[in-house]
Amino acid sequence: MKEEERVIITICDDEGNIGEFEIVDCHENEKGEYYFALLPVANGENAGSGIDALLVLKSVKEDGEELLEPIEDDEEYESIAEIFMERLEDLYDFES
Repeated sequence: MKEEERVIITICDDEGNIGEFEIVDCHENEKGEYYFALLPVANGENAGSGIDALLVLKSVKEDGEELLEPIEDDEEYESIAEIFMERLEDLYDFES
């Protein structure tokens, strides 16, 4: 994504931690399912929020509304995370 196209979203995790994240990549698989790679936005409000890692989320529709949810299947998560890490490795320093 280009700098002028930055998309920032707010996410609340299961423990009530709230953080802002930038969508850094999107992937559509052969089934038409969408996945998003997000990185935390570092600013004064979010510093130390407890949410500080690359997030890989799946787009799902519930009651006609599009939501981003964690990927429950380990194999699905690993394959999608690998795609994002390969595509983003030149821009970010990922630890395994």
